Amino acid sequence: MTRKDTFELEQERLMKAAKHAVDQRDIDNDVYNVMTTESGRRFIHRLLSDCGIFRTSFNTNALAMAFNEGQRNIGLMIQTRVLRSCPSFYEQMIKENGGDN
Repeated sequence: MTRKDTFELEQERLMKAAKHAVDQRDIDNDVYNVMTTESGRRFIHRLLSDCGIFRTSFNTNALAMAFNEGQRNIGLMIQTRVLRSCPSFYEQMIKENGGDN
């Protein structure tokens, strides 16, 4: 590999990293905006409940358990985004919806 090739590859890597950072910031802003409204918090709480993050994913049927765990994983990803973007609104959401259920 020539020096120029290495430089170009590094530039591409840096540009991808910068775009990823901007994308993450936009997602965090979107989550924050949803969580600023009572209806948005209610929606997110229902979504997290439907994904099963407030209950176990255990099932004696391995395929059912795998499905449950997949749903739960998506819910945990959403929960992580909310907690990263606006932890105080997460606490408010839990209080407004009667705690974890």
